[in-house]
Amino acid sequence: MLSNNLEIKRTPVGASAFGYFVEAGYNVFNLWAPESWGSLVAFMRYDSYDTQYKTEGSVLDDPLWEKSVITGGVNYFPVKSIVFKCVFGSRSNHSTPDDPEKFLALTAGFSI
Repeated sequence: MLSNNLEIKRTPVGASAFGYFVEAGYNVFNLWAPESWGSLVAFMRYDSYDTQYKTEGSVLDDPLWEKSVITGGVNYFPVKSIVFKCVFGSRSNHSTPDDPEKFLALTAGFSI
C-alpha cells in the first residue's frame, strides 16, 4: 500500500469490478487459400467493464470507469508458432460516449 505522505494522485478503487466480453473469429484462408499459406484469422470483440461496479466508503461510482471497447483485426500465422497481428478499435466510457478513444496496434509474436 502506498503511503499517503507520497502525495501521488491515485485512482479510487471500487470494492468490486464487473466485466464481460464476446469474441468471434474465422480463418478466412479456409475459403480459398492452400494450407501452405498458413492461416489468416479475422476477428471481432466486444468488451464491457466497470472497475467501480460496487463502491464503499468515500469512493463514489463514477461513470468514467464504465468502459465499452469494440475491437477488430486480423492475425496472420505463416506457421503455427509465429503470428503477425493488426488490431484496431474504439474505447469509450459511459460519461462521454460520443468521444471514443481510437487505437491501432501492429504486433508480432512467437511461441516455443
